[in-house]
Amino acid sequence: MTNVQSTLAKLFEPVPQALADYFDEVARRSVTGKFAQGLNLLAAKEAVKLTRMFLEFHPVIQALGGFVLDDPGTSDHHFYLNQSPLKGAVLFLSHDGDTRVVYRSLVEFVEFSQRADDFGQPLEDMHPAQSPLAEDQAALSLFAGQLLDDGEQGEILTAVIPSLDLDDNSLLQRLAVDEDFYLGEALASEIEKRPSIALLEVAELCARHPHGQAAGAGRRACSAIKRLAAKRPQ
Repeated sequence: MTNVQSTLAKLFEPVPQALADYFDEVARRSVTGKFAQGLNLLAAKEAVKLTRMFLEFHPVIQALGGFVLDDPGTSDHHFYLNQSPLKGAVLFLSHDGDTRVVYRSLVEFVEFSQRADDFGQPLEDMHPAQSPLAEDQAALSLFAGQLLDDGEQGEILTAVIPSLDLDDNSLLQRLAVDEDFYLGEALASEIEKRPSIALLEVAELCARHPHGQAAGAGRRACSAIKRLAAKRPQ
């Protein structure tokens, strides 16, 4: 067992090979000065310590098995996710913005970290406009449905909504009318980004939400769908 694996074994059994390979790569490149010096990507020992802190209190990190990768000094962090339904993806945990999956894998995270370092930009500026969709949509729908059943899980749901393919109409209707207006707002925002005529009914549910914040997002989603419909050949 390597030093990195021994360190990660304090939190994982078994140690995810992808994560061990990632920290080996960070260690090699940090020695040569060729990797993301301005992004403060953590070594395995530092990452274990900070991850333990987040696991004590943060519901999103607890629910998705998050393991912290960086500490740029902004109170925002990237996390490797080690639990279904988003296992293997990289989540951006934002303290005052949108928490969501931003990369499919650690390989993508490394690639974009290097790009950010090359251009002298914050990694956050390299995030894709839309989250990659979860590979196992059935598992994600089941996970989201269980969270709705449990209640009081809005923070986790808003983090995973961007990873939905928006095909599970029953789930989308539940999200649209839930009393937690953040869910309707998050869903409507995704529909606005990915408008489809098939989603008009759900967007209209969001637009009728009693809370103005969700309703406003719903109206914008409806407008995006109607613009799309207007462009279709007659």
